[in-house]
Amino acid sequence: MGMGILTGCLKNEEVRVSINGFYNTPESMDDENTIVLDGLVTGEFVEIVIDGEIKNFKHIKVIYDGDKNEFIRKEVINSFDTLKDKTIVIRTYMPDGIPSEVICWQDETGKENEYFIREYNLSDE
Repeated sequence: MGMGILTGCLKNEEVRVSINGFYNTPESMDDENTIVLDGLVTGEFVEIVIDGEIKNFKHIKVIYDGDKNEFIRKEVINSFDTLKDKTIVIRTYMPDGIPSEVICWQDETGKENEYFIREYNLSDE
């Protein structure tokens, strides 16, 4: 099951970050160069394919504050200063409701990108 694709757009489009969700083990886990990380829970998989170079990659635990109507970043679960042409698989769970994990990174222009790990469908943007 694919979860969706998020593309980090640069002026020259040198960097592309694709994110896919799987209920079953993705084929990329068989590649010895794939980085495999543990999320907060297990049972599903999120695959992040990086074509190009990104910086300040963080996999973060978040909680939702209903009073403020916002997510609060609680702790960094995994992080990397720089990743280039890498595939990362996170063993986690994609909830239908409120997410508990987010990944974020910076492209070469310094633009911050984020992606909440949750179940997406065709009506989600």
